[in-house]
Amino acid sequence: MSKLILEIPYLPPSVNEAYKFNRKTGVMYLVKEAAAFKKGLGLHLNEKYLKEIHTFDTTAVYKASYYFHFLKENLINEKFGKDKRIKSLYKAVDLDNRLKLLQDSIASSLGFNDSHIFEIEKAQKRIAKREFTVVVLEKVKLEDYEGEIHV
Repeated sequence: MSKLILEIPYLPPSVNEAYKFNRKTGVMYLVKEAAAFKKGLGLHLNEKYLKEIHTFDTTAVYKASYYFHFLKENLINEKFGKDKRIKSLYKAVDLDNRLKLLQDSIASSLGFNDSHIFEIEKAQKRIAKREFTVVVLEKVKLEDYEGEIHV
């Protein structure tokens, strides 16, 4: 298997809502809702992708693509231009905030460390009729990531 495509029937929570910092202990921890997401995602992947999980190469290097499908009303401020309090046509939904917990949860479910993801090829918001996430993990050659890049 050189490419694994996972469809997840919901969106991951934002990392802003997933982790809290305990000032007394200095420890970052996963909040209840985020832990429930991680557990639920593991159950979903085991139910729908059990064969793929068992054949997944946990020693390989991967590139990943993430497609987050949102309902239009969750991305677009319909009152923009009509309500002076609304400062932007687009709602504050940061794409990168959705990545970390999702990536950690998938890696945990597949039994590998997310440090094996050497490239995020694409992370994209899409407007759709339902909210869900698609993740594509593609096996790549380590040699493709050797050497310096000069711009």
